[in-house]
Amino acid sequence: MTRPLKVLVLSDRFPPEVEGGAEISLHDTLLAMEPSEFDLQVLTFGEAEDTEGRIPVVRLPDFVAWPRRSLCMQTKFTGVTGMAAAALKDLWERPSSVGLVGALALRRALRSPVPHPGSDSIMVSTSAFQQVQLRAVIRAFEPDVIHADNLRSILLLQAISVGSFGRVAMVRDHRFFCSHAHQSMVVADRPCVKCRFGCVEGKSGGRVVRRAMIRNKAFRAQALDTYDEVVTTSRFLAGSVERGLPQRAVTAIGNPHPDLEKIVSATRSAPPVVERSILFSGNFRHEKGAVFFAEALSEFRNIDGLKVTFMGRGPEEDRLKRIVEQVGIADRVSFPGFVGLDELYRRMAYAAVIVAPTLWPEPFGRLPLEAGLVGRPIVASAAGGHLETIIDGETGLLFPIGDRSCFVSVLRRLLDNPEKANALGRSAKSHVIRAFGPDAVAKRLGAVWQQAAKARRSDAY
Repeated sequence: MTRPLKVLVLSDRFPPEVEGGAEISLHDTLLAMEPSEFDLQVLTFGEAEDTEGRIPVVRLPDFVAWPRRSLCMQTKFTGVTGMAAAALKDLWERPSSVGLVGALALRRALRSPVPHPGSDSIMVSTSAFQQVQLRAVIRAFEPDVIHADNLRSILLLQAISVGSFGRVAMVRDHRFFCSHAHQSMVVADRPCVKCRFGCVEGKSGGRVVRRAMIRNKAFRAQALDTYDEVVTTSRFLAGSVERGLPQRAVTAIGNPHPDLEKIVSATRSAPPVVERSILFSGNFRHEKGAVFFAEALSEFRNIDGLKVTFMGRGPEEDRLKRIVEQVGIADRVSFPGFVGLDELYRRMAYAAVIVAPTLWPEPFGRLPLEAGLVGRPIVASAAGGHLETIIDGETGLLFPIGDRSCFVSVLRRLLDNPEKANALGRSAKSHVIRAFGPDAVAKRLGAVWQQAAKARRSDAY
């Protein structure tokens, strides 16, 4: 009998400690893997306690964000002196780093009261200590394949040379295309198609940061090119990666939908759909479009019974509250903050319409899957992963990214026609279950793991 393939999954974060949908999607995919085919071990960073135990997890000391925290934590200095000291330490450990360039950019950027947005976390460090930890786990587990999930893990694994295992890189965001710290992919409210560094031009330290970003992007591409297989969560992301590595074949797999049984359980107590209610869910930062949505609400203030919910948190929350006050609908808008998934799904289930007016192209975007599983329609920007998760006119409505008048028009169309909204929601549920089932996603990823292991075995002979 053939033994299961031993797969070590290296991830920046892993539930219950998450930063976004990427870690949840990885977790759901691994749960769907067939135990008779794959012997899994997750290696991640942080101190969260595992509450589920269905997937074996080893947690190591967390990554230290470069350069700000590392300056104060790894040296006795603070301020710019500490930044330079930590950057020199990084250069000593890994000469290919652009740590010193980043420190110089930071020095210029910090002359102004607000740090330059392109200067923070220019480089993702992988310390010698973390490399030692990873080598020890690899030797103990002896994997056939290591799956490195997203940027930090991809960079960490490529920095070590031990073992003859297959290597699979999973790209989940824009950081192999955009080396800006916030990977916002938006300049002057227009999505980036080709990087011209408009995000740093004309700003303090812009030229230094630009050079650092160019070197950083090249470094990331070189790291990704060392892997046997490269996987992305959308065809859109695959295209971005292939533009940087034109000789590489990239496999787009997609993310699985959330646990359907959990959603059914969570929404069982939900009240009936509230007509003329709109729900936004996401991080309150520019590229997610929360402010764009809030400003558009001025077009809906005369609608009787309007109710709006902003689910989430983020740096633009205070601005959002000021906008709804100015529009004159503060009494019809709620900000529940960050809630657990069960409560989120319950609230989504009785919203008439869910919106995702992102100002950037989503790498994938879980919200259309979540909206579909609770049977509600979504109005979303026609860009990035939304074009692969939403069928316009059948499971939701799309509008040109950043086009306020079109957004208002399609949203009003659903608010004024509950029957149409409900029909889209029913169709969305069927589509999500059919196209993004966890078992199918797991099968596709498992095939990539098998291919990587086979390639390494062939190289050994």
